[in-house]
Amino acid sequence: SEFKLRDGFTIPFATLNGQAVGFSVAGEKLEPDPHDRLAFQFVAACAFGCAAILADAKRASKPVRLSPRQQDVLRWAAEGLTVDKIADRLNISRNTADTHLRSVRERLGVTNNVHAVAKAFRLGLIS
Repeated sequence: SEFKLRDGFTIPFATLNGQAVGFSVAGEKLEPDPHDRLAFQFVAACAFGCAAILADAKRASKPVRLSPRQQDVLRWAAEGLTVDKIADRLNISRNTADTHLRSVRERLGVTNNVHAVAKAFRLGLIS
């Protein structure tokens, strides 16, 4: 309280090893709307990804390659579309869109779509 951090929330993440970690946001008074919470989640995912890279600097990372369709679904996810809306937009089944997103998460080594978008931006896979 001496720093006027009286209100806040934590965005939980799980590492690839299943370890629980969190990214906390605090202030004197916070009342973020759902859109702001998504923005915080995006920033947290970027920060978490950078921290993971710094913590494991010895790891040699091979380039990630995504198929054109995987890039398409990831770009639409970056625009905030749900799996159903991505499927409609690309004229594919919901299952196919979900499968592409799961493959993207696996290739990027992340556990959710927000983290996938953040990492893809950081790696220059989408712009």
